Amino acid sequence: DRQVGRQLFTTTTCTTTNGEPGIECWMGNSCLSVADLPCGESANCVDQSTNVIYQSSDMCMDCIAECVYHNTSSYCTGSGTTMFMDGFHSQLLSPVNSVQCINLFFTTWTLDNSVKFAFACIGVLLMGIIWRLMFNLFAPLNSYLDRIRRIGSRSHVLAVLLIISFVLFVQITLSYSLMLAAMTFSYELFFMVVSGITIGHVVNLLCFNELVQGGGSPCCNDDGKIDTYTAPSMNPVKVVYHGVDPYDK
Repeated sequence: DRQVGRQLFTTTTCTTTNGEPGIECWMGNSCLSVADLPCGESANCVDQSTNVIYQSSDMCMDCIAECVYHNTSSYCTGSGTTMFMDGFHSQLLSPVNSVQCINLFFTTWTLDNSVKFAFACIGVLLMGIIWRLMFNLFAPLNSYLDRIRRIGSRSHVLAVLLIISFVLFVQITLSYSLMLAAMTFSYELFFMVVSGITIGHVVNLLCFNELVQGGGSPCCNDDGKIDTYTAPSMNPVKVVYHGVDPYDK
């Protein structure tokens, strides 16, 4: 039996069809009675199967009204969510135990303490940098493949094709992983995604003298317009679209 505890989330109160006091769950579509609960309208929406605690605005078809403990020593609450359904939240700026924990990519990767959350932010930042820098691999690999096709054996060509396919596989995986990290609606993770891509873009420009053109989203690029660009007090920058130099014949 659960004992009386402080409310973890602010829930919306309501009145059931029987005239009993209740709280709204499942995006306000369900009014659950709290007449028999010792905590009354301070109850929370709790998923029966996972014990995850939800707000009134969250989607939770199997939620029931329960009194729960408020552990002030916890970093966040619940067993984790893949995204905040009501918009952006900040794990760093919010009071302790006032937001749900984040499951980053997998249910076992629950960011339930500050160390895990810091490593997740660093990891997402590096993913953004690596994703942007990987564009530099395609041009030399494609050029090498063209030469091998003319002078190499079929097995050699196949080996190069496998390498290119693997690089493309990794880049696509990073693309959708960055998209999923941004879609958690965590301010910090979203900032890491954007910062990583931006840093990789700048490194391309300064170290490789290449400005990679493409969409602002890792998973969904724009119409692929290619523009020339000259940085102030620098040599003209070679434009590469998706790792392919349009002027490399």
